[in-house]
Amino acid sequence: MDLEVCGAWARASGVDEELTHIWIGQGEDAILLWEKGMDLPAASAADEAQWGFREASAAYWKAHYSGTETVP
Repeated sequence: MDLEVCGAWARASGVDEELTHIWIGQGEDAILLWEKGMDLPAASAADEAQWGFREASAAYWKAHYSGTETVP
């Protein structure tokens, strides 16, 4: 989950507040995925292999990914 992307989506949707929680679902079935200050476990090697970026540098992605390009 990319908080910068979630924040951009929220701002585009008219939410001007800082993101402090991310939920999935609605009402009583909602599940808290993240809240500000929460310690998250590191991804396993299997998760990184499946979901991680092929390029390890966050600076690379910030410089080269505009949101309209596809990842090679």
